[in-house]
Amino acid sequence: MVEFLRTQFGKYKKLKKKWRKPRGHHNKLRLGIKGKGLKPKIGYKKPNSEKIPRIFSLSDLEKSNYKKIIIASSVGKKKRQLIIDYCKKNNIEIWKN
Repeated sequence: MVEFLRTQFGKYKKLKKKWRKPRGHHNKLRLGIKGKGLKPKIGYKKPNSEKIPRIFSLSDLEKSNYKKIIIASSVGKKKRQLIIDYCKKNNIEIWKN
């Protein structure tokens, strides 16, 4: 996984690692000079075949043949547990649980 870092975050203690778009006139990262760090670009995006679907109910999961899923945050505790049990029986991997 590529890590996009803020310009000069190591030089100043108050700057965090979190990405901020470089806007300075002479900023080397903005100009794209090699060795100065990476900027987010469309080429770093995952291919569509690797996108992991969000599951909202057990019926969504039963009528599909996914091998990796993400359980939606709006799913409650009881339904979440039913989905987890179904995934364990059918060897389905759960991400971000």
